[in-house]
Amino acid sequence: MMNGKRMTRGRAALTALLLGCIVPACSDPTGVVNGIADFEAAWSAVDSVYPFMEFKQIDWDDVGATYRSTAERADGNEIYLVLAQMLGELEDGHVWLRPPRGVRIPLQDDWLEGDDRKIWTYVGPRVRRDTDVWTADLLLNYLDP
Repeated sequence: MMNGKRMTRGRAALTALLLGCIVPACSDPTGVVNGIADFEAAWSAVDSVYPFMEFKQIDWDDVGATYRSTAERADGNEIYLVLAQMLGELEDGHVWLRPPRGVRIPLQDDWLEGDDRKIWTYVGPRVRRDTDVWTADLLLNYLDP
């Protein structure tokens, strides 16, 4: 049992690491955005490494078909908004998008942006509830050094 839990945590961590590295690398190094190529690269990366599709009953092919037409119409940096919306379908707090420097994505109400420009497209209810609980000032006031 313990090995199973450890394996699941390891897979989740690996998945988060891989997904976090994939999407930022999609753009051409010259700064030219190729929306549909970025979309295909991100969709394929998730398809090949995300381990919870069956468990969550997500039809990733259907998700891809739904967002592909929007990605084809995306103009320039709009592709990152499409990618963020697509990744949000996973409803996984370990999956995030880091757009290239200088690209701003309009955040939806349920998204959260970190200091390192990561955009979490899903923030679970517990994380949202406890967001302000774990601030350093609060901890220092309650813990005896």
